[in-house]
Amino acid sequence: MLELPYAFHKPIISAAYLQWIRGYVRNTGLDELARDVVLGKGVVTNAGPASFYSGGSTPDEWADRLCAAFLGMRLQCAQCHQATRANWTPNDWLAFTAFFSQLTPRQVPAERGQVELVLLDLKREKLHRETLKPIVPRFPDGTTPKIREGQDRREVLAVWLTSPKNPYFARNLANRIWLHLLGKGLADPPEALAETTVTANNELLDFLTNELVAQRFDAKAIIRLIMNSRVYQLSQEKIAFNSDDEKYFTRGYPKPIDSEVLIEVLNQFLELSHEGTGMPRRARAIRTVASDVPLFAISRPVRITACEAERDRNLASHIHIINSDWMQPRLQAPANRLGRLLAEERSDREILDELFLAAFSRLPTDDVRKQAAAHFARAKSRRAGFEDVLWAIINTKEFVWRP
Repeated sequence: MLELPYAFHKPIISAAYLQWIRGYVRNTGLDELARDVVLGKGVVTNAGPASFYSGGSTPDEWADRLCAAFLGMRLQCAQCHQATRANWTPNDWLAFTAFFSQLTPRQVPAERGQVELVLLDLKREKLHRETLKPIVPRFPDGTTPKIREGQDRREVLAVWLTSPKNPYFARNLANRIWLHLLGKGLADPPEALAETTVTANNELLDFLTNELVAQRFDAKAIIRLIMNSRVYQLSQEKIAFNSDDEKYFTRGYPKPIDSEVLIEVLNQFLELSHEGTGMPRRARAIRTVASDVPLFAISRPVRITACEAERDRNLASHIHIINSDWMQPRLQAPANRLGRLLAEERSDREILDELFLAAFSRLPTDDVRKQAAAHFARAKSRRAGFEDVLWAIINTKEFVWRP
């Protein structure tokens, strides 16, 4: 639904952060989550919002994360030149980063290595690189807030960020929720929403934005609304009316399954556990930050970015599914689904039917049955023939893409 970026890889930090987000989103609105994230400080390894700032060391890095995650804007592009579409200048970028100038990251000794802290120095300033004078914080909409002496500047930033009058916050969240449910945002890419004047449907995005505000930023309410809509329930099948549509949601758009979800799908289909994958036996891959499963690294990058384009499936992920030292042993595991069916002395037809029902919720076609029978006749063994069928099923687009 909402990917909050963090530029660090330590599992204990990431796991604590995701655990905190999961519990927060379940019980509170996205505006409260955003306010707490912006104001995060203290021990990074604790389950809490301070982890948002982990791995960063400059106001520029933290401002960049917040812009992408909560505002749907690439304001950092204005560091060197004026952003022509949104009319932002390098001075606008510097003024926004000044909200984070009081933060001080620090490593302190602990029993096991070092602990990362995010501290607040209310006297710290960010100086202009040319004039060497303190930069006055300013919001991206051009307004300059009143900040009391000795006040944490992020307090006024958090209030502005989550205000219903903010032209970026609710609109960005509505677009990202739509993206994760339908595979594509009404504005694409989502991190450039603030620069986009024409979306796939401006009126629909305005409606979802207003509804999110009316529902007090309750993500579940908006998810429920979208999933009960006709557009969410449209088939991906192309007809003459929508065969060339790639933008206006006149049909469903296929999308690769997230790597974390694909691990779950593979284990369920093959009837294998997470044992040997670097995850606890009963853990869900979607809740795991670090794993020995290569899919985490190459199928879609582990969640270290708010840029959706960087999480697209690539050639390496396809090759990994086709042939890898992680995939092949799982196909050949004696105790997997195939091993169970063979031990039960099922017929070839019964085994083929169960494999297709488990993978696609449908039976194989007559042509597939003929191809499978011909392959079994040439296979070295019955088990080897069915392992080839397992491999073929897993490597179909129907299996690794969302229905």
